[in-house]
Amino acid sequence: MSAPLFLGYEATQGYDGSWRRGGRLELERDALVQHAFVCGATGYGKTVFAKGLVEQAILSGIPVIVVDLKGDLASLALCGPRATPALLQEVFGDASDEIGAEFTRGLAAHRAVEAQLPDYVARVEPRIFTPNSSIGRRVALAALPSYPTPPPDPLEAEDREQLVEALVHAFALSMYGTEPQVKRHENAVKLIEELVRWCNQQGRSLEGAAGIRTLQELVAEPPFDFIGGMSLAEYLPHREQQELRRKLASRIVGAEQQRYEGEPLSVDTLLGDVPPGKVPLAIVYLGHVNGFAEQSIALAGVCADIYRWMRRQGGSTGLRLLLYVDEVGGGDNRHAFYPSYPYNPPSKAPLALLVKQGRSAGVGTLLATQNPVSVDVRGLGNVDTWAIGRLTRKNDLARIGDLLDAIPGGGRRARQQISNLPTGTFLTVSGGLPAPLWVRERWLFSVHRQLSSPQVAALAASLQAPPRLPGPSAGPPPVPPLPRDDGETILLDEITASPPGAAVTPAPIPGCWRLSWAEHSRSLADQQPCIVGRSGSADVILEDQTISRRHLELEPSGARIHLAVRGKNPASLGQLVITGELWLEASDAPHRITLGRSELILDWS
Repeated sequence: MSAPLFLGYEATQGYDGSWRRGGRLELERDALVQHAFVCGATGYGKTVFAKGLVEQAILSGIPVIVVDLKGDLASLALCGPRATPALLQEVFGDASDEIGAEFTRGLAAHRAVEAQLPDYVARVEPRIFTPNSSIGRRVALAALPSYPTPPPDPLEAEDREQLVEALVHAFALSMYGTEPQVKRHENAVKLIEELVRWCNQQGRSLEGAAGIRTLQELVAEPPFDFIGGMSLAEYLPHREQQELRRKLASRIVGAEQQRYEGEPLSVDTLLGDVPPGKVPLAIVYLGHVNGFAEQSIALAGVCADIYRWMRRQGGSTGLRLLLYVDEVGGGDNRHAFYPSYPYNPPSKAPLALLVKQGRSAGVGTLLATQNPVSVDVRGLGNVDTWAIGRLTRKNDLARIGDLLDAIPGGGRRARQQISNLPTGTFLTVSGGLPAPLWVRERWLFSVHRQLSSPQVAALAASLQAPPRLPGPSAGPPPVPPLPRDDGETILLDEITASPPGAAVTPAPIPGCWRLSWAEHSRSLADQQPCIVGRSGSADVILEDQTISRRHLELEPSGARIHLAVRGKNPASLGQLVITGELWLEASDAPHRITLGRSELILDWS
């Protein structure tokens, strides 16, 4: 049986409405072969949740193809030791120190994730591919659907017909520019479709620019005389045939011909040439592609080749490839990549085929959106794993209503909870889980940031050479400054770091750490600080339940401090309870740490 995927942590809601994190949750890996759908409002963690599934699939040995429509996903390549200070500086500039520190703190706060990181880094082989661009590894979109081998299965023949129609439509859209123009030239598009079918039947390739030249020749001298019972002269007059030839010629001159330069955008290219023991993470970046139509065309090409690849592989009951597409719902139905009827962008039919047929060949799809109401409802009927984050719009809640009503104790209460979920919490329903569960997403192995095209270019260039991993250092080891998670419930789990603000008001005592606390409803100047002094101990030890106005033990270990609680009882600063442990780096600026409505400040004097 395949190793399970570390999904996150079980979340429970208390009587006071607050959410608490519980034990670790795992999802059966092969549940993803029946597809997964993640939805949630912007800013509430759906992309992080989906990225976590991608990373776990890689860790379990499953290749992943990621289609990055706007730059949210390329940072999956910034994982662990690959995210060196030099690379972060090159990608993020002045913000690199803050981003690097946040990433390091987060890993340290999640010990289970930190423990898996070395194995993940040893396995993952990230690459960034860019159609019609040298931002990443340049790849060429297939101009026309070329299937010279006849399908052995009648059902596959039907599927192939759908692909031919979808890809010819995509080609026509790129040629004519808009849907109304495609509609206006409908007969010319149908002629292209018939010529493509004829070429496939004859075993003639239509790959690249050479394929378009072949099509030009066939428009001039068609291999048949009738279409739909009409002569070609009636169906498409000579003048319109000449116009079609000119349009085809425009696709292979000037800047347009660059579309077909580079390695073919195929599964073999995306997943090929991987060093032994490595698992490919192929990121197809489309953030540089202008407009929804062009992005839809590129996505159609990726999905069509995955379909062609999976048919060559034969059947499988287990997961052998995962495709991840974020924001499939776009901003609305008109700009959705997998929309409900009657909208039909080029990407819909190829993606629908993968959702419909992928399971039988071991190909899973992971789809995510902030607009579930814009996603094809019939396609969602094939999805087995659902992760639902915060949703507030009635239409979105109605789209998932049947799923909620089927949950024991669900319905109205589940809708209320989903409308008020905190960031990173999801109702997860899957055949790979024992029951529907509320899940708190885990920390990622990679930096999570949206990247611009120049940032993607810098990152892609770094992937061309082996990562420069940090070697032994004479100084102190890297220090995680946030609380480390042992799987216990600790209040420090919820901390967020703030930039240094108001100074600690009492006079400093040289050579001491000062630990202060404040409730947000009261000014910091009114608070009594807790002074932390030197001694022979390597840790700051909170021995008593009440530690305000009390000297504590400390001897800094290098440039770091370890704040810990010993004994069965937690320590407290007024109404602020501290449990667990916290590592911090020495700094000229005070550390400011927010816990709920209270604040800790640790300052070196």
